[in-house]
Amino acid sequence: MSPKPSTLLIALLMALAASADAEPREPASPPAFTAKQKAAIEDLVANIKRTSRESLAKDDWSGMAKLYPAGTFSCWIPKHGEKPYSFLSAPGIPDDARYTVHGIDNYLFGNVDSSKMGATHFIEISYSVPYLAKCGDTTRRTRPARHFYLRARGDTFDLAYPCPADESTLPPGFAAGWPSFNATRARKVADAMTADERLTIRRKLLSEPIPVGTILGLQDKYRVSDEESYVLIDRLCELTAAGKP
Repeated sequence: MSPKPSTLLIALLMALAASADAEPREPASPPAFTAKQKAAIEDLVANIKRTSRESLAKDDWSGMAKLYPAGTFSCWIPKHGEKPYSFLSAPGIPDDARYTVHGIDNYLFGNVDSSKMGATHFIEISYSVPYLAKCGDTTRRTRPARHFYLRARGDTFDLAYPCPADESTLPPGFAAGWPSFNATRARKVADAMTADERLTIRRKLLSEPIPVGTILGLQDKYRVSDEESYVLIDRLCELTAAGKP
């Protein structure tokens, strides 16, 4: 839920998963919930999964915004995103994704302002994606982990969201908002490559035990995010299926 910088160190540590400035520091004992609270969380996670896929298909993130209480995003203004609610954009979450719920204590939020969100817990939704499947390798995977913040309301929960950080307090090179996830843009990058370029990248991805350098090179050269780079790779594999190395 926070900006995702691309660095070699983070990519290695996360085994090619998307990284985030926000980071949990979970206490030793997990939170305890009543049966009603567990059911409420289960329903909320199901809604998040379904809506994330619907929003991605439509390239319209207003559906995700409707999962939050009215007024949650009043601190987000047009300069913080490419279009309405684009700061909520991300890959769709599959139905078989797993989740865990944690207390918010000691959570490090990174370059956002969490002072008014009143979160009491966060949900971590994680899943595995064989990003080279269309290149014939289903063993190498990304393992995205998405965090959603909760505010307890008795036996139910509201989703909560931070505000943009004060730009004057951010380190050089950091912005208060972040760009949208754009799968269409990533696919078009692969479409625009020459056939030789696509085959060269395919061979590198398949020949390197951990192709971190190749993936980061794609992100830097074509100005795609971590998440978009895997969409680019999926499309590239699709386009080179007939010309395997």
